[in-house]
Amino acid sequence: MASDDIRSIINKYLPESVRLRDPSEISRPKARTPQPPARSKAHPDASACIPLHPALAGERSKPLCPSTLSPRQLAAARALAAGKRVCDVAALLRINRTTLLRWRKLTEFTDELQRIHRRLSEV
Repeated sequence: MASDDIRSIINKYLPESVRLRDPSEISRPKARTPQPPARSKAHPDASACIPLHPALAGERSKPLCPSTLSPRQLAAARALAAGKRVCDVAALLRINRTTLLRWRKLTEFTDELQRIHRRLSEV
């Protein structure tokens, strides 16, 4: 028996929507076109360090080293410093409250909380 005969026997008992097709009828996936390489966000001529104006040399709005905290962790620190409860902050950020309690044990998170408290107390 050839495969065509087997296919016709099977198809006799199957509804039209699920019948076995001839291999020549099956469409092949199209070949993907190569994607261009990802562009960097900064211009290649951009300087890594932007000099500060001499009048502003003593004060900085941002810390010298970028924070390794995620945006959610920074938002959690700001909300906690603003006086919100742990369960409210967790619900606001859509995280489990135990995650937030675990973050509070991180030294960088507590340093960020203290920095925010200091900035709020200066105002």
